[in-house]
Amino acid sequence: MPTEATVTKKPCLFCNWAAILDNFERNKISENELEKEDWYRYQYLGKSKNFFAVLDISPRVKGDTLLIARAHYTDIADPELMKFLPVREDLAFIVKILGKLRKLTEDKEHGKVYMMSMCEHWEDEEISDKYSTEHLHFHLLPRHKDMRTKHPHFVPEHIFIRCQNIESDPAELTRIRKEFHSS
Repeated sequence: MPTEATVTKKPCLFCNWAAILDNFERNKISENELEKEDWYRYQYLGKSKNFFAVLDISPRVKGDTLLIARAHYTDIADPELMKFLPVREDLAFIVKILGKLRKLTEDKEHGKVYMMSMCEHWEDEEISDKYSTEHLHFHLLPRHKDMRTKHPHFVPEHIFIRCQNIESDPAELTRIRKEFHSS
């Protein structure tokens, strides 16, 4: 059984989004209602049985994508998580997302996509006044040419620590989403 959020009593943002997707899949809401959701209209990239992917509203790099568990887990070490992972459909979905993100990098031949998970609740997030983000999710970070360091397999620290976000707006998210789906 997925665990409950332990640090905060605020509603979980990602559980809210997963519930909206579930309601759409069960025909409880229409496609028109789904399209009214800003996160869906600007950020949504796709879904599998146990995950869905959205562009991060506060990206660390161009194409920063959140791979979000549809069930509520607060940590990758949750023993309940192992009961459904890996599922072939989920792995195929993840590989598809990674391949498309790799195409967004300027270095199409050698581009890489890093995956990291930090599921703590961030008090400085704009969204934290209403919701918790303490929910299992992974950042998929395309490595762009400007991210090269002395060692080719490491990424500058500021990419992983939320201190230098890229400014993003709905028009930019829409442009990246279209580029993602066209690849």
